[in-house]
Amino acid sequence: MKTLTIIALVAVIGLAGLQAWMRLAPLEPETFHTAITPPEAGTGQWTGTNSHTEVFDTDRALADAFALLDETILATPRTTRIAGDLGSGRITYVTRSAFWGFPDYTTVEVVPEAEGSRISVYARARYGRSDLGVNAARVADWIAAVRGA
Repeated sequence: MKTLTIIALVAVIGLAGLQAWMRLAPLEPETFHTAITPPEAGTGQWTGTNSHTEVFDTDRALADAFALLDETILATPRTTRIAGDLGSGRITYVTRSAFWGFPDYTTVEVVPEAEGSRISVYARARYGRSDLGVNAARVADWIAAVRGA
């Protein structure tokens, strides 16, 4: 019985340590706040092992498109801006999972187009080999909000 108690205690301490490590690890904006380079030119969607990239055009003016997207992203639970601003044309955010606090980084760039703006969104998990599709789903929700507003 004593051995089972020790094993259970070690497991609980290990899980608590893992969760603390995920939540307290430095955010490293200098690593993640970089230019977006989609796999192909033009607009489209690309899903990688632990990432999702989407480039799309909108008829909204640059400032309006960027402000609306920024507002939409910041309304997402557990999401904060870690680098950049509307004036620089690039912002990077971190969104943490509810229970474990796994950080997912999303960088957004907006550039002017002839009839509006081109928006590039690159979302990726910091840890692991799979994000289980959460980044693609989150980006799809954000883009739907911008297109539908």
